[in-house]
Amino acid sequence: MNSAVRNIVVLNQNRQERASACQACAKKPLCPAAGSESGSQAVQKIVQNGKAVYVAGNKFDGIYVARSGFFKSYAIDADGVMQVTGFHLPGEFFGMDGIESGRYSDHVEALDTSSACRLPLELFSSAPRTLQADGSVEPAVLSLVKLMSRTITRDRNMFFTLGKMSARRRLCVFLQDLSERMAQSGYSRTEFKLCMSRTDIANYLCLALETVSRLFGQLQAENIIAVDRRELKILDMTALMQGDEVHTRTRKAG
Repeated sequence: MNSAVRNIVVLNQNRQERASACQACAKKPLCPAAGSESGSQAVQKIVQNGKAVYVAGNKFDGIYVARSGFFKSYAIDADGVMQVTGFHLPGEFFGMDGIESGRYSDHVEALDTSSACRLPLELFSSAPRTLQADGSVEPAVLSLVKLMSRTITRDRNMFFTLGKMSARRRLCVFLQDLSERMAQSGYSRTEFKLCMSRTDIANYLCLALETVSRLFGQLQAENIIAVDRRELKILDMTALMQGDEVHTRTRKAG
């Protein structure tokens, strides 16, 4: 078979290989490689909880799409301090930071047993057209550029938004954004598993762990969310979106 979409190779925990079809993937409509007639081969990796997909400095070998499970990316500065830079849900992409320099700048690891498909750049450069979710076709490179633009825009908006907010508002916006992305990935918008730890959330939001824990407690006490370990249920989406305003009214009413 010459089609990349019929030549996915699955690497399991024992490094054994077996053929798998893209047609069976629930994230196919989100993937720019779907419908590609390139002869390049994509590779699906199964990554155990806490294990790295790649580390900073590794040679760039393609961009990745999360197929199942969840991933986090992080950087480590010269002093050895870690900064979480993002979380990646099924259907979302990572690894584009390595395109320009030829080396990945972040570390990426799985937050539970997960799988990700690596898409070599050759898949886009040698495939003239890709099939879109609506049945139309467009140049494969254009699909890649659109993907990069969406990712950059989302990350940029989140960065500037969080930088202007109080601690409580940051957490509310983070949970709202996570809710929307979960829905885009095919999960419930209001009931889902928090794939990341409180420590990771605090690091990403540049808050103290104690602050994040206290804020989760506040939101739960106000019946905005319900939390059972890592299981989260959003009870009042409007209140969550309003954030500080609800908290202020609650305090005044008390």
